[in-house]
Amino acid sequence: MASSQSEGILEKTIKENFTELRNALAVSGNLLSCLEQNKIITDEKVASLGKIDGNGNKAEALLKILRDSRTDSDIPVIMKALSDDISSNSKVLKIFEQSMAAGSQLRHDHFTNPITCLRRETDCKAENFAQIPQIPFLPFPKPDKNFTGRTKFMDDVISALQLSKNPSHQIGFPLVDLHGLGGHGKTQTAQSIAEQQAGIIEKITRELKNQGIKHLPENDGILLASKFYDSIASKSPNKILVIFDNVEGFQEVEKYLPVNRNVDNIAVLLTSVEKITIAIGMGEIDTYKVDILGEDEASELVGKILKVGSIVCTKSEVSLLVAESGRIPVTLCIMARIIVSVNMGGSTYSITKLLQEMKDKSKLLRYPSGPKHNLDLQYKKSLYTCVKIALDKLQESKDVYAPMAIHFIEGCAYFHNECPIDYFLNHVTTFKQDIEQVLIEVFVPLKPMEVLTNAIRLLSRFSLINTTPDKKYEFGIKVEIHRLVQATVRLIQKYKERDLLEELICCKDYPKFKSLDQGGKLKETYFLSHPTAILWSHASNHEDLIRKYFIERGSLSNMIYYGFFNEVRKIVELLGEKESARKILQVEPKDFDSMFLETDWDLP
Repeated sequence: MASSQSEGILEKTIKENFTELRNALAVSGNLLSCLEQNKIITDEKVASLGKIDGNGNKAEALLKILRDSRTDSDIPVIMKALSDDISSNSKVLKIFEQSMAAGSQLRHDHFTNPITCLRRETDCKAENFAQIPQIPFLPFPKPDKNFTGRTKFMDDVISALQLSKNPSHQIGFPLVDLHGLGGHGKTQTAQSIAEQQAGIIEKITRELKNQGIKHLPENDGILLASKFYDSIASKSPNKILVIFDNVEGFQEVEKYLPVNRNVDNIAVLLTSVEKITIAIGMGEIDTYKVDILGEDEASELVGKILKVGSIVCTKSEVSLLVAESGRIPVTLCIMARIIVSVNMGGSTYSITKLLQEMKDKSKLLRYPSGPKHNLDLQYKKSLYTCVKIALDKLQESKDVYAPMAIHFIEGCAYFHNECPIDYFLNHVTTFKQDIEQVLIEVFVPLKPMEVLTNAIRLLSRFSLINTTPDKKYEFGIKVEIHRLVQATVRLIQKYKERDLLEELICCKDYPKFKSLDQGGKLKETYFLSHPTAILWSHASNHEDLIRKYFIERGSLSNMIYYGFFNEVRKIVELLGEKESARKILQVEPKDFDSMFLETDWDLP
């Protein structure tokens, strides 16, 4: 039962108005997400509520949870969650407000301003702001004393990866899952935990190629995985951490794991949105939820970003920004970087001004509707608004590199999250024209890559992309766009998606899947394969583009090899015979080109 303190207001409010609240309360995904993020209900409770049929039954269960397990101190958060979903829960919010008004004036003042209560002031003194040379896209901090919550979290994960497991189990190696909503820092956490083993992965990759198993007869790659683990085991006592990022379920990766193998130098780390479970008897899996930032962590992060831009702010302003961001790392980072970037451009732009612009723009923007109980929809809407404002600021910028930066991120939305620099420099006509225009305006002899680097830096100021120096890349730089930002950019430019895709695939120098080097040997480059397949997977939504360009420029064998089976079915059905997709999937990619020529399809 709730404490005696809560019985005076929260429990009494629910008890006396139970039927009316049950009939009026809309248990939406937005409401549950907000309550979970603010620790009012657990993710297990959210999952159990999701299994209940009927809104009335869900409302009854939620009210009982609040009545029996929460205290008066939680009322501001509950009311804030209701106010965020006011279009559905205005009547419920009114009942709570009336109950608050019936209490003492002190309590009335405390509860009728829940937003103020949430924005507890935090100490952001200048001496605590450590300037950092580079702001990563998901700025998951390295473990230090200022981030005690995630320091403990990281320590627990690392300890779990080092524990010895029972070798008699099918899973006789350390297996850990990091789960949580997108943008919370799962991938960044995994990257922070992983240690670079002196290029060991590259060496293993070369060895596998030398063994002649680059193209395997098995489409699922089980043999490749087996040989991969054989190579890792041979490196003992060096310990290797294998990471499977963005996993949808255990079944997706089970056949690629070293199950039923005697491996003592391998640990496996999974990242996923949903919690990964394994069958009883297989072994053990340690699961950890990557949650939103703590208030102190979020305030520290904002302080670091604003300090880089020499932005002066009050502690209450920082607290306000943290509260409005939901403490989601990806959203908070973009919000803070927008403020820094606009001020660096010569304009005065405060936290208050950004939040007001977000509020105004969110009323005008039409975010696509999602599933009724999509728990992460609320913060995706906030991210949508943030990214739209960042793109608008770029459009308004007088920076000579701004048009090029816009064109770059528009195109990056249709490739892998690792942006193919080669493709843009060598094949996109508009991009080449942007470079020529920049060279005319700057009056400085720059190489094309130097021009692109300056445009990339402009984007990274807004945290729309992340850059990392990396010598193994042709241009010495790795450019990535977060999956959520990438999907958000696609939503924002949905109205011109077809034109953007046509621009990317109809250019004169569109790459072929295979080409020959100077010695006449087969040359295969990263940007000639996987990114091209992804590009065509987006183009498959536009039948006229498939009919107009695919036969001449596309590569179904490429798409099959990289696993875009649904898109292959769609394309083949567009091109003619309905049973062609089934036939194609029964042959090997290397055999497809000849089959493509021999099959009697009614092609355009």
